[in-house]
Amino acid sequence: MSVYNKNSTGPRIVFVSTVYRDRRAITQQRGEYFKNLYSPANCAHYDDNWYGYVINNVNERKEH
Repeated sequence: MSVYNKNSTGPRIVFVSTVYRDRRAITQQRGEYFKNLYSPANCAHYDDNWYGYVINNVNERKEH
């Protein structure tokens, strides 16, 4: 995820080499980014409670 605004009108953001410009698409891509970031992993330090917290917050953001 990277912010990409090169002297243009309106916000833009790049996710996996694709530029998103409208608010809804940006919000959806941010949700997917954090969902993937905090998805369960085969790791001794994985925190299931934190995962639940993040998922709840992402879902709340999608509703707005």
